[in-house]
Amino acid sequence: MIRHTTLDGWLDTFNCPNFGDINYTMREALSLYALHGVQLGGFGRALIAGDLASASVRADLENTAVLPKLVQWCQVYLPPEARGSYDAVNNWKGCRPRL
Repeated sequence: MIRHTTLDGWLDTFNCPNFGDINYTMREALSLYALHGVQLGGFGRALIAGDLASASVRADLENTAVLPKLVQWCQVYLPPEARGSYDAVNNWKGCRPRL
């Protein structure tokens, strides 16, 4: 199910107490991935693929502090076909409506 069709819509998913302390750079990167399929760096790819061992090694201090919240956001907002494996991450092209 497509929940948001604009970058602002995706960014708004972080405007709740659960996700409020996720930094803006990560919010924007995850939103661009969800909407347009823009690939993330090593930490983001590992996070979305569900490779938490690799994600925890690659995370900076700021993302390490909110890693459980990032995992929760991915599970709540990203479609199942966009997460859970590196194949899913590599094949995801975004959820914006196709014209």
